[in-house]
Amino acid sequence: QTAYLKAHYTAEFLAANMTHQMNSTDYIVQLIDDGKKFGIATLPPDVNSSLLTFTPTDAGIRFGLVGIKNVGQKAAESIVAERMKNGAYTSLFNFTNRVDSKLVNKRAVESLALSGAFDSTNTDGVPLNRHRSDVLSSIERAIDYGKSLVGEGGLFSGSDSLRENEPRLAPSPVVFSDRELLSKEKSVLGFYVSGHPLEPFHVDAQSFSSVKFSELADLKQGDEVFVLGVIVGITKKLSREGKAFAIVTVEDFSGKCDCAFWGESYDKYKDIVIDEQPIAISGRVRKNAINDTASISVNEAFPIGDVRKKRVKGVVFKMADDGSTPNGSLTKLKEIISKHPGNRSSFIAVENNNNAAVHHYKLPETFSVAADDALIADFESVFGRNTILFRS
Repeated sequence: QTAYLKAHYTAEFLAANMTHQMNSTDYIVQLIDDGKKFGIATLPPDVNSSLLTFTPTDAGIRFGLVGIKNVGQKAAESIVAERMKNGAYTSLFNFTNRVDSKLVNKRAVESLALSGAFDSTNTDGVPLNRHRSDVLSSIERAIDYGKSLVGEGGLFSGSDSLRENEPRLAPSPVVFSDRELLSKEKSVLGFYVSGHPLEPFHVDAQSFSSVKFSELADLKQGDEVFVLGVIVGITKKLSREGKAFAIVTVEDFSGKCDCAFWGESYDKYKDIVIDEQPIAISGRVRKNAINDTASISVNEAFPIGDVRKKRVKGVVFKMADDGSTPNGSLTKLKEIISKHPGNRSSFIAVENNNNAAVHHYKLPETFSVAADDALIADFESVFGRNTILFRS
């Protein structure tokens, strides 16, 4: 029955499980990864479309308001109830004018802003980093504005005169970087939703990671692994002999894993063990005899940006034989290759419905390419995500 629901009502099944496991961030990360396999995105919370819990929509699974740190049940209920009664919130100032500040306090509004819940009020089309930064820096003014209209808002909140006099967001003196935006989002949601620090390296991870962290426990003690992820936690300790070591928590698209940098490896790689930095690690699986959980004992580590330089010898362009590949594919492929000349060999893999390569062709060296982000972006814009791989 569970398999039937997952196969035929996938979004509903995943949303229900996310709601049930709302306090288990590791499991929700796995469910988000499962959703991607079915082409179902997990969307950030939104004051104009979120309900209380995870909800399936045409665009994907929408994050529920009660899952945001500092936004309690009563605050979430009041936000949704006001929206249902009087329509969408048009801006941060419109929001603070209409909600009950006793239920939706400053900390709740800040968490909503950091989570991306006000992104839908970005009617000016400014970059996401700028908009979230501006919203956060304007919260104090917005709350004061809402308090100044107590007694008026309920009667005039929809009037043209009030809307015309409504303040606008003030430009923040500091704008979040892409990594800061994701980090702050995670700080209030518990995991990455609108993006992932590993995303710029998704082809590297798919090509070279020997195992997903969610499947690490299936391996045996001592198995060799090579993994790519982003550091999300560092615990530094001293051994009985007084030598420094670190237990580093690394996250990929499917979950987390503890990676142990013992004495020599920690001394050698401590300069790249930095919180929120992407990293590549090779090592061996360590199994816990009591609960059968798995971790990695690190042998080697290096910045994830070095993976292509160290490992990539060729680029594989994947095409399907089921008719789903765009018309004129070979012509388009030739155009893309000609725009990105380099020294990595090019291959074409023709796949069947099960994503298994049934034909594999090496192109002449005149079709060699540069294994860079621009090539990936151009190819995936035409052929879709997960249609290009690197090979060693």
